[in-house]
Amino acid sequence: MDESKIAEKLELHYFFEDNSHFMDAFIRNKCEAELLAIAKELAELLDIQVELDSEALAEGGLIDFIKVQVKKHPFLSSLFIGILINVISDYLTSDRALVPRPASFTLVAGGL
Repeated sequence: MDESKIAEKLELHYFFEDNSHFMDAFIRNKCEAELLAIAKELAELLDIQVELDSEALAEGGLIDFIKVQVKKHPFLSSLFIGILINVISDYLTSDRALVPRPASFTLVAGGL
């Protein structure tokens, strides 16, 4: 079999009736969660191991843009984003479980 002809990518393209270019992030997340659940169940039924990875559109990492709109008070969007960034960055820098540590191992008496 010619390996160059094997499908390796699944593209999700959402089309909207109102021709907009925005999607509620919670709805998108639920859609993708459902897709992943279906893929997981299918892999289990077929008794195969499947790895699904998000791919960066460009060099430098995976970037998602989320449009933020505060209903009835649009001028609060910037304030909301600033607070959200501070809360997230504080959480990431203070939660020891999320802070990368050097690799290490411990020998336990009695072997593996």
